[in-house]
Amino acid sequence: MLWSLRRACSLGRHLSSTLRQHSVLAGSHAGSSALWAIAGGTTGLGLAMTVNSVAFAEAAPQAPASGAPPPPGAWEQVQGFWSKAVSVAPSGWWRGGATAQVPLPTDKLQCHAPARGAAGPGKPPVGYRPVVLVACGSFNPPTIAHLRMMELARDAMTAQGYDVLGGYLSPVSDAYWKEGLAPAAHRVAMAQAAAASSDFVMVDAWEAAQPHYTRTLVELQRVQAELGRAFSTEERGGAGVLASSAGPAPSPRAVLVCGADVLETMADPSLWRQDLLDALLSQHGVVCVTRGGARALSLLETPGTLLHQHAGRVSIVQEPVPTDISSSLVRKELEQGRSVRYLVPDDALTHIYSHGLYGSLQQPAREGTQLHAQQHA
Repeated sequence: MLWSLRRACSLGRHLSSTLRQHSVLAGSHAGSSALWAIAGGTTGLGLAMTVNSVAFAEAAPQAPASGAPPPPGAWEQVQGFWSKAVSVAPSGWWRGGATAQVPLPTDKLQCHAPARGAAGPGKPPVGYRPVVLVACGSFNPPTIAHLRMMELARDAMTAQGYDVLGGYLSPVSDAYWKEGLAPAAHRVAMAQAAAASSDFVMVDAWEAAQPHYTRTLVELQRVQAELGRAFSTEERGGAGVLASSAGPAPSPRAVLVCGADVLETMADPSLWRQDLLDALLSQHGVVCVTRGGARALSLLETPGTLLHQHAGRVSIVQEPVPTDISSSLVRKELEQGRSVRYLVPDDALTHIYSHGLYGSLQQPAREGTQLHAQQHA
């Protein structure tokens, strides 16, 4: 084990030097994650999970503009070390912890299946298609635009004949390397506060609790599997999540909700592992909420891409009241001591002020009596 740790530190230093010389890799989330993981943070133990996958992992929000590969031999050395280290690294050991187990909230799920038209006792209505919506992201902090995106996605899926049982915000974990990322515990709390007023949006804290970066596909699979187990319990006569709903409750499909920026990354084969993207599109599907529908539609019309191949699994939703609200702009306003009220849900803003997040300790009194009082409590 001692040899492995020394070897990890040595390889981490070598890879760090190599990556700095190649901005295309250093600028990508996959490259940054691998470098961070191998270097091991302060412990030198984060060497297991991210280097096990081939080359570049799924979707990098801060992805390279160029698709140039890393220098020959760099990743081969990483994978070679992994093959030796795996025999001494306990399963799931990443930054000293195993996969965290967090229950999936179901309190807002609601089945809208019609009472008539069922195929028979214990069977769903003919043509009934239940789904749940899942938005993955930093939520750093959550804004009204995130909630607006979920509302538009629900309207669009309902108009297409789907029954939207509920929705989830899934904040990324602290292992998702991004400058200025607030601790996961705060981002989960802010997301929960933001979603409190919604009649269908909940927060899945599972991804945020993981000690490693979690792929979008894995989160979708987790939600779908958890709900599948919950719904099958109900069918067996147990205390299912929709026990009080009339009619049958078949297991829903988890559908990804995202913005046009994420859809654009899916069009670049260098940013997503194609086998994982193929599974995401074919097994789950995407609802893309965008201010520029023409650009998003053109991505589906490009021959030879997975988006084109699975165009029928991607719904493009045009935002009828476009805004430029973003988490990054909200953070900048907070850092400057300016008001962000009505850009962030009040309950989430209260959490920001109460904990001094994003440099928000000193706020003007015009934010409101309640917020101002909590800030200086």
